Amino acid sequence: MTEGSRPGVPRRTAVAGVVAAVLSASGCGIRLEDDAPRLPLLPTRTPVPAEPELVALTRDTAALAALAATVPGALAADLATLHRRQYTVLRTTLLTGGVPATALDEPPAASPSPSPTTPPAARRAALAAAEGASAASAAAFAGVADDLRPTIAALHAQRYAAATLLAGRPPKVPQAPIGGERVGALATLTASAVYFQEVVSARSTGAQRARSDTTLTALRGLLADQLAGGARADRADAVAGFRRGRGAPVGHGPRAVPGARMREPVRLPPTWVEQLSGYPAESGPTGAEWLATVPRLIAEGLERWALTVDGEPRTGYSAIVVPVRRGVQRLALKVTWPHPEALHEALALRTWAGEGAVRLVAALPSDGMLLMERLDADTDLTPVWADEACEVIGELLGVLHAPAPPQFVRLGPYLQPHLERMALRPAVPRRVTQRTVGLARELLADDGPELLLHTDLHFENVLRRGDGAYVAIDPKPLAGHPGFDVFPVLHNRVDELGTGSAFRWSVRHRVELVAEAAGIDVDEARVWSLLRAGVEVSWVSREGNPEALSTAIALTKALDD
Repeated sequence: MTEGSRPGVPRRTAVAGVVAAVLSASGCGIRLEDDAPRLPLLPTRTPVPAEPELVALTRDTAALAALAATVPGALAADLATLHRRQYTVLRTTLLTGGVPATALDEPPAASPSPSPTTPPAARRAALAAAEGASAASAAAFAGVADDLRPTIAALHAQRYAAATLLAGRPPKVPQAPIGGERVGALATLTASAVYFQEVVSARSTGAQRARSDTTLTALRGLLADQLAGGARADRADAVAGFRRGRGAPVGHGPRAVPGARMREPVRLPPTWVEQLSGYPAESGPTGAEWLATVPRLIAEGLERWALTVDGEPRTGYSAIVVPVRRGVQRLALKVTWPHPEALHEALALRTWAGEGAVRLVAALPSDGMLLMERLDADTDLTPVWADEACEVIGELLGVLHAPAPPQFVRLGPYLQPHLERMALRPAVPRRVTQRTVGLARELLADDGPELLLHTDLHFENVLRRGDGAYVAIDPKPLAGHPGFDVFPVLHNRVDELGTGSAFRWSVRHRVELVAEAAGIDVDEARVWSLLRAGVEVSWVSREGNPEALSTAIALTKALDD
């Protein structure tokens, strides 16, 4: 691909070269020829808009590349490569516009050049200062040609992010000189840079993903500052090129991105953020790592399915649910922290097809995103008489217990590691471990029915539809015996179970009510619930909560003969 066929640089090529390479060593696949055809230099040529500023920027970019090459570390090496690419884009563009090469190849007036004896920390600080100074000059480029604006805006946004990463704090970018329509144009183009960096984040993993997410945070901070100064950014312009089919849309593979407009970010509840931040990794990111991606995931879901936020979000143990609208449809967008129990939630909801469970409208399981019908979040079974609530749950289980597709994990492989860990936990009574392991050996050896199980259908995981019908939400699906699904009714409203002999009677009464309503043999439901109660003791023993551990042990006693 050559650049001589038209003046300027195509938006997709330019921004991909500037932003998709932000702190990423993967390369952008762009080839810009130094010997691209150039317009002859005529004495009467029309200057390129903002030519003096662009010439100075081109020289400064070459100087930044040279400075970054002297700083140790992967970040500086990536920046050196990035700045060389930026220099090629700028130089080729200006040469095509008729700017003489001699004007571009002169060194900048104050080219930073640390001596070989300068300590590495000082070189890094000098590079951070130079990146920040370049970011602070963005106001001077509001008058560049329309075709070049995305490139220049993305370039300055990148330098803001680079300065933040190098120094550990955002650079000071004066907002006062930018006013009127210019700040709006720059904010729109910063939004474009944010969007393209989201593409990079969606396609990165590990350290590159973490670095890209940090870059996104810096870019969003810059955009927020611009918006606070009175700008109005139109994100629809930022993604217009994608809507016309130019370039790769957000995500891990080809997909269509419907039109969208700039929206206020969804606010994450602080208590939920604090809770999730402590989650360790479970075959995926830690809670803290995932939280850094949640704003992007929500924004992507809104754009992907053309949604509008329609209320405050609700949160659960590992997910956030945002009420949304699509036209007249009232829906809910759910984004879930990746962990094994949530792996096949979308598949389970699709299998049930709205029968006994919330109806799935669309899903992107690779990103933990579900679009579902909206239920009344204030109508769970907590205030319902316990006996009636147990019967509702049993009736729902009777509907949900369909033959399990082969993708779902079977109970045996799922329970095996939990059973192995029980003996290693000193807080678990030996008799509980022996009883649970023996019961598992007996029950899992039987070739019984392998039905699709919800495994977490308690009083708070049942909500009403608009027509008043109760449905299940938030499954942690497995495949196995239906008796395994009864125990969750003992999770909630434990104080209503009483004490002593009344506790034993109430526990068994709940199990009987659910089993009879679901069509499960009561004795089988009890022994499977005893197995789950033993595993629950093992889980609770990790939390350091004596009261919860005492309750879990009491449940095993109440269910055993």
